Amino acid sequence: MAKRYFTKPLIFVILVGFCIATLVLYVIWNVFSETSDIIKQNMLQEANDKLNLALILVNQYYEKYASGSLDLTTAQEKAKEHIQSLFYGPENRDYFWILSKDGLLVAHPYLKDYIDKHYTEVDDPIFRKAVAIILQAAKENKPYVKYEFYKYQSKELEEKVSAIKVFEPWGWIVGTGYYKTTLLTKIRSIQGNFMTATAIFFGLVMTLYLAFLIQYRLASRQLSELFQQKGEEADRLRTLIETMPQPVALFDNECKLSYFNKAYSEIQNSEQSNPQIVCCSEPETFELKLRTSSGLRYYSVRCIPVLNHRNEKVGSIRLYNDITTEKLQIIFWQDMARQDPLTKVANRHTLEELMDSFSQLGHEFSVIMMDIDGFKMINDTYGHLVGDRVLSYFAEVIKNSIRKDVFFIRYGGDEFLLIMPNAPAEIAQNLIERIRQSFEKPLEIDETEIKINFCAGIATFPKDGKNLRELIDRADKALYMAKFSGKNSTGY
Repeated sequence: MAKRYFTKPLIFVILVGFCIATLVLYVIWNVFSETSDIIKQNMLQEANDKLNLALILVNQYYEKYASGSLDLTTAQEKAKEHIQSLFYGPENRDYFWILSKDGLLVAHPYLKDYIDKHYTEVDDPIFRKAVAIILQAAKENKPYVKYEFYKYQSKELEEKVSAIKVFEPWGWIVGTGYYKTTLLTKIRSIQGNFMTATAIFFGLVMTLYLAFLIQYRLASRQLSELFQQKGEEADRLRTLIETMPQPVALFDNECKLSYFNKAYSEIQNSEQSNPQIVCCSEPETFELKLRTSSGLRYYSVRCIPVLNHRNEKVGSIRLYNDITTEKLQIIFWQDMARQDPLTKVANRHTLEELMDSFSQLGHEFSVIMMDIDGFKMINDTYGHLVGDRVLSYFAEVIKNSIRKDVFFIRYGGDEFLLIMPNAPAEIAQNLIERIRQSFEKPLEIDETEIKINFCAGIATFPKDGKNLRELIDRADKALYMAKFSGKNSTGY
């Protein structure tokens, strides 16, 4: 009876133990199987997030080129230098690279000898094969590409997975990623603990239970370290955002603010009170008017969706570019400026509206004073009607040659004034030369050809004066010196 009495509970305990063991094995196996995918997805998402930030940096220099503050070569060189200086990863050696869509290596911190060379001209089969694979993936709009490549600065070959995206305005393929060793090291360190737990399980149930708790705690600690490393990578990304001078804000998929840099904090309250918060699903640019503590400001906002490794939208990044100066100039022309009736440009009286707000012109700006060579002789020879047509034509050519943020004013008679925001003397000189080229062909009036030349004087803030009045006076004196030295010349 005793044997029978203890047999049934024993069978029950064995069955329960078997069920528990089966359940535990099932849980361990699922965790073991899914750990690799979870870590890979996390690391690929990290690479994708870093790539989004790199594209924002490239777009920042593109915006400076588009606005005219940098020429194309300078903007691209600065973008390449910035990208090549960015490193991350466990040893701070993982990097970014840039290829052109035609197969030219644009930027790479470890292969600088290959930069500006077409991949077919490089005597390196590994490099050629890798570039060919990347170009094909970009052509097929793939977010990730796998290839074999040199590990950092060594000749050791290793499989690598990179996130890639095309920056269409310049035709650049920008990429970054992880080597296979980096992926496997994290995966194996965690999977090894689960393997240990599985091996110990086949001992006594209690031993397995205690061992499982210990291993689970160790695994939890390592997972915590993994997330801590991810947090450190996130901190590096935040540092990268904080170094950007422009306001930057990150929004989640529900258009709620999740992160922003110090520059954005100055406009945060103003924007959050604005009901028209844009959550973009495609890259787009729009204008935003905000009333901040420093007054009314205008921004050109670039909204870029953030995608995960499955190409699903998980949020958006917004990059703000202050266009207050340009916008005020447009408003100045539309609503405030009084035009000269002949040339349709602002007259001299409108200068008074700029005198007290010249700080909006930037830390360095230029003033150009111009007048037409021999204009009195044109009036005396052909009459004032022809002279008026010459003045109108002169003003029209200049208006078609200047940026939209340049103030163009008829100062008096045949004298004209250009005020160029954010422009050193070199940019002013380049503008004058472009305008001169526009007058190479004579103006034809009633079968009479009139050759138009002009002299110009340049003054630059703060070198040549501490306010707009002093700069205009200096530019006027430079114009006088130019006329004294000969026709069609420029004075400084």
